[in-house]
Amino acid sequence: DYEPFLTQLNINNIIKVRYVTVAFIIMEIIMLALHLNIKHDTLFVFPDLLYGIMYVLMLSFMFVMRFAFEKWSHQDPLPLTKIRAFGVVFSLFILLWSATISLLDLTDGGEAMVYVVGLIGVGTVPFYKPLTSLVMYVTAHLYYLLVFIFFITPTGHVFANIVNPSLFVILSWSISVIRYHHQEKDFVDQKIIQSQSQEMKKVIEESAVVNAKLTRLSQTDALTGCYNFYMFQEKIKEAWWECLISQEPLSLLMIDIDNFKTLNDRYGHQAGDICLQCVGGVLNSASEHPGCSVARYGGDEFAIILKKTTQKEAIRIVE
Repeated sequence: DYEPFLTQLNINNIIKVRYVTVAFIIMEIIMLALHLNIKHDTLFVFPDLLYGIMYVLMLSFMFVMRFAFEKWSHQDPLPLTKIRAFGVVFSLFILLWSATISLLDLTDGGEAMVYVVGLIGVGTVPFYKPLTSLVMYVTAHLYYLLVFIFFITPTGHVFANIVNPSLFVILSWSISVIRYHHQEKDFVDQKIIQSQSQEMKKVIEESAVVNAKLTRLSQTDALTGCYNFYMFQEKIKEAWWECLISQEPLSLLMIDIDNFKTLNDRYGHQAGDICLQCVGGVLNSASEHPGCSVARYGGDEFAIILKKTTQKEAIRIVE
């Protein structure tokens, strides 16, 4: 799905167009002021009249583009169809305008420098699909060649003013295509990285759940739900040092089930397991004392660790 990629390109183009329009507005104001000051005697004589019209046209167009793209950039969702269409119009206008300026320069012994700069600018600033940029370049260059061949009488080198811009058209379009595919590759790579990151995050979360389950299983007696003997040893050490440091009492209750062997022999191990489960459940539910840890010590024996508990309190609890 390349729609997100095209959306990203349009957002990039909006940002660039907003800066480019400001640059053009400043530049055209300066150029128009210089034109009015230097050419004030021939303002209404060709080609100065056409120069002045082109400067005013560019200035007006840039104001319109600036207003439109500034407005659309704050809309949610973005009007992508309008942005794409006006982006193409924006770049095509720059190509045609720069071609016209260069054609005017050629009538006065100049070169097609402005057109070449326009070609390179469109190839290096915005992002367009290769076919879209090709249509823009072909349209602008056909306009340049037709006007040059049939209407312009240049004073410079005819061959150079045809071949050099044509080579720059090919070069600029190639740059545009390379930039587009590079941007496309970056987008695909980002999506792959995001997908792999999400998969990795999912694996880590699943691993954390499994590890927590394994930790719980390694600490708990499967039959009774109490701590196993290994955790009893860890808990008693922890309680011992904690109470020793804080100078608090520590009590330990050792509990076994009367006649458990007789129960096992008469009714079978399944009945014995049920008995152990019942006793373990009772001890776990009844031991709500803070700092209390219930463990299955082994066989039919249970242990209850009571931190910060005196002997008198321990006897009350066990009764």
